[in-house]
Amino acid sequence: TIYDDQNREAPCMIKKDGIYYLFTSQAAGWYPSTSMYSSAPSLIGPWSELRTIGSTSTFSAQSGGIIHLKGDYGDNYVMIANRWMFGWKDATKPVAEQRMLPISFANGFAFFDFYENVLYNGDKGTVIPVQNGKLLSQDKPSTGSTNSATASSANDGVYQTEWVASNIWPSTWSVDLGAASNLSNIQISWYMMKGSEAYYQYTVEGSIDGVTYTTLLDKSTGYNDYGFTVDSLSGIARYVRVALVNAKLQNNTSNWYTPQLYEVKVFGEPVIVAKPVIKTNPVNKCGIVNNGVVSVKLNTATSGAAIYYTINNTEPDINSTLYDSEFEIKNTLVAGQTVIVKAITVFAGISSQVEKKIITFKPLKKIHQHHDQH
Repeated sequence: TIYDDQNREAPCMIKKDGIYYLFTSQAAGWYPSTSMYSSAPSLIGPWSELRTIGSTSTFSAQSGGIIHLKGDYGDNYVMIANRWMFGWKDATKPVAEQRMLPISFANGFAFFDFYENVLYNGDKGTVIPVQNGKLLSQDKPSTGSTNSATASSANDGVYQTEWVASNIWPSTWSVDLGAASNLSNIQISWYMMKGSEAYYQYTVEGSIDGVTYTTLLDKSTGYNDYGFTVDSLSGIARYVRVALVNAKLQNNTSNWYTPQLYEVKVFGEPVIVAKPVIKTNPVNKCGIVNNGVVSVKLNTATSGAAIYYTINNTEPDINSTLYDSEFEIKNTLVAGQTVIVKAITVFAGISSQVEKKIITFKPLKKIHQHHDQH
């Protein structure tokens, strides 16, 4: 006998690479619960200790059955996690659904994670999990409105560690992505007490400078999923702040929860700022006559960006001249001169690489006068 007095249910066993794995669900009625598993070299054991797999709420679901996809191109297992939403208080979609959670294995250990999309082919045995963007937030500097010393527990990539705020509602948790990024998605694993499950009401804000924030997502009213939420984001930000506004308990009209987070994952793509394009008229800039005039135009493929430039061979920055219209370069030296135009594009606090053009004015030609002698 295994799992005595552990309140486990819905067992599902598979054999992978000569090792048996037994997956079970925490007994929690219809609500999301913690999935766990054990492994053993044979059915008679010895069985390992119970190990948590995935998030503490099985990504707002319960451990269920496992499908085996085997073919010429793969041999994969996928957890079919059950979402019994018809039994969740306030759920706006009271139906039963499943989530596909691809499982990976290594020497008696198993792991699964949430993906927005899972592409699969049962005949070929292929499973391709797909996220909506690059994971930007993991292990980046993070802070909390209280207890900042443990704020990093909410973006360390471990679903079982948590940031716990002081018992103040609302509380906020913030992360510095390191650079402005086009945001696409946020996944949040919430604290949830078995038997007193709750869903959170919250907002997500973004900022370029860490001072001025704009609301990217407002889920501060109404129903949100229990234990785990996944939301699309749209906007550019370097700093992302989650405000925990309230918790709605399924068995209590008052909120006795303390604000806390298990894991926050922010997805997107870093902003890429295009270098400026420097155009001159005349185009041939390597042999301008001494008293010539060169017109210079600057532009960039990055919409909404600013361009800064110099014409004295110094490196441009945001304190250099801001480009607003075409300008002219003239030579004032008899000996001619070389003028180096350097420019950068700046957008959302990010500077592009420097682009430069060299303009050369020729020396003034000497006029030789011939005197006739009589």
